[in-house]
Amino acid sequence: MFRALLTAMLAEQRRALCLTGGLRLANTLLQTGPPVLLAKLLRILEDRAASVAAGRISGTESAAVAAAAVARSSHWSALRVACLLTLCLAGKAVVESQYFYAGAALGVAVKQELRTAT
Repeated sequence: MFRALLTAMLAEQRRALCLTGGLRLANTLLQTGPPVLLAKLLRILEDRAASVAAGRISGTESAAVAAAAVARSSHWSALRVACLLTLCLAGKAVVESQYFYAGAALGVAVKQELRTAT
Protein backbone atom coordinates (compact mmCIF):
# COMPACT_ATOMS: atom_id res chain seq x y z
CA MET A 1 0.00 0.00 0.00
CA PHE A 2 2.84 2.39 0.84
CA ARG A 3 4.51 1.84 -2.55
CA ALA A 4 1.25 2.46 -4.40
CA LEU A 5 0.61 5.62 -2.40
CA LEU A 6 4.14 6.87 -3.02
CA THR A 7 3.91 6.15 -6.75
CA ALA A 8 0.58 7.93 -7.02
CA MET A 9 1.86 10.96 -5.10
CA LEU A 10 4.99 11.18 -7.26
CA ALA A 11 2.89 10.99 -10.40
CA GLU A 12 0.53 13.68 -9.08
CA GLN A 13 3.21 16.06 -7.78
CA ARG A 14 5.90 15.52 -10.43
CA ARG A 15 5.61 19.07 -11.81
CA ALA A 16 5.77 20.68 -8.37
CA LEU A 17 8.75 18.51 -7.39
CA CYS A 18 10.61 19.44 -10.58
CA LEU A 19 9.83 23.14 -10.05
CA THR A 20 11.05 23.05 -6.46
CA GLY A 21 14.18 21.14 -7.44
CA GLY A 22 14.91 23.55 -10.28
CA LEU A 23 14.51 26.54 -7.97
CA ARG A 24 16.85 24.93 -5.44
CA LEU A 25 19.44 24.33 -8.17
CA ALA A 26 19.13 27.94 -9.39
CA ASN A 27 19.50 29.21 -5.82
CA THR A 28 22.61 27.10 -5.28
CA LEU A 29 24.14 28.35 -8.53
CA LEU A 30 23.33 31.96 -7.68
CA GLN A 31 25.02 31.55 -4.30
CA THR A 32 28.37 31.08 -6.03
CA GLY A 33 28.13 34.47 -7.76
CA PRO A 34 28.63 36.97 -4.92
CA PRO A 35 31.99 35.63 -3.65
CA VAL A 36 33.39 35.56 -7.18
CA LEU A 37 32.15 39.06 -7.98
CA LEU A 38 33.33 40.42 -4.65
CA ALA A 39 36.82 38.96 -5.22
CA LYS A 40 36.90 40.56 -8.66
CA LEU A 41 35.79 43.91 -7.25
CA LEU A 42 38.47 43.81 -4.55
CA ARG A 43 41.12 42.88 -7.13
CA ILE A 44 40.10 45.84 -9.31
CA LEU A 45 40.27 48.22 -6.36
CA GLU A 46 43.66 46.87 -5.24
CA ASP A 47 45.06 47.19 -8.76
CA ARG A 48 43.73 50.73 -8.98
CA ALA A 49 45.31 51.70 -5.65
CA ALA A 50 48.61 50.11 -6.65
CA SER A 51 48.70 51.89 -10.02
CA VAL A 52 47.89 55.25 -8.44
CA ALA A 53 50.56 54.70 -5.79
CA ALA A 54 53.10 53.73 -8.47
CA GLY A 55 52.35 56.94 -10.39
CA ARG A 56 52.82 59.06 -7.30
CA ILE A 57 56.04 57.36 -6.23
CA SER A 58 57.76 57.48 -9.60
CA GLY A 59 57.22 61.22 -9.88
CA THR A 60 57.38 61.27 -13.68
CA GLU A 61 54.56 62.88 -15.56
CA SER A 62 54.05 59.99 -18.00
CA ALA A 63 53.75 57.49 -15.18
CA ALA A 64 51.21 59.71 -13.43
CA VAL A 65 49.17 60.05 -16.64
CA ALA A 66 49.26 56.28 -17.16
CA ALA A 67 48.21 55.68 -13.56
CA ALA A 68 45.31 58.13 -13.95
CA ALA A 69 44.18 56.35 -17.13
CA VAL A 70 44.23 52.99 -15.34
CA ALA A 71 42.32 54.50 -12.44
CA ARG A 72 39.61 55.86 -14.78
CA SER A 73 39.22 52.58 -16.66
CA SER A 74 39.14 50.56 -13.46
CA HIS A 75 36.50 52.94 -12.10
CA TRP A 76 34.03 51.78 -14.77
CA SER A 77 35.05 48.15 -14.33
CA ALA A 78 34.48 48.40 -10.58
CA LEU A 79 31.12 50.06 -11.12
CA ARG A 80 30.09 47.35 -13.58
CA VAL A 81 31.09 44.56 -11.18
CA ALA A 82 29.31 46.30 -8.29
CA CYS A 83 26.11 46.49 -10.38
CA LEU A 84 26.44 42.80 -11.28
CA LEU A 85 26.92 41.98 -7.60
CA THR A 86 23.73 43.87 -6.73
CA LEU A 87 21.77 42.13 -9.49
CA CYS A 88 23.12 38.74 -8.45
CA LEU A 89 22.10 39.27 -4.83
CA ALA A 90 18.65 40.54 -5.84
CA GLY A 91 18.15 37.55 -8.15
CA LYS A 92 19.23 35.19 -5.41
CA ALA A 93 16.74 36.76 -3.01
CA VAL A 94 13.89 36.38 -5.51
CA VAL A 95 14.77 32.78 -6.40
CA GLU A 96 15.21 31.86 -2.73
CA SER A 97 11.82 33.33 -1.89
CA GLN A 98 10.16 31.43 -4.73
CA TYR A 99 11.89 28.23 -3.61
CA PHE A 100 10.57 28.51 -0.07
CA TYR A 101 7.09 29.34 -1.35
CA ALA A 102 7.10 26.36 -3.74
CA GLY A 103 8.38 24.08 -0.98
CA ALA A 104 5.65 25.20 1.41
CA ALA A 105 2.97 24.83 -1.27
CA LEU A 106 4.26 21.34 -2.09
CA GLY A 107 4.17 20.39 1.58
CA VAL A 108 0.57 21.57 1.92
CA ALA A 109 -0.46 19.68 -1.24
CA VAL A 110 1.19 16.45 -0.07
CA LYS A 111 -0.36 16.76 3.39
CA GLN A 112 -3.77 17.29 1.81
CA GLU A 113 -3.32 14.23 -0.41
CA LEU A 114 -2.30 12.11 2.55
CA ARG A 115 -5.36 13.21 4.51
CA THR A 116 -7.70 12.35 1.64
CA ALA A 117 -5.96 9.02 1.00
CA THR A 118 -6.44 7.72 4.53
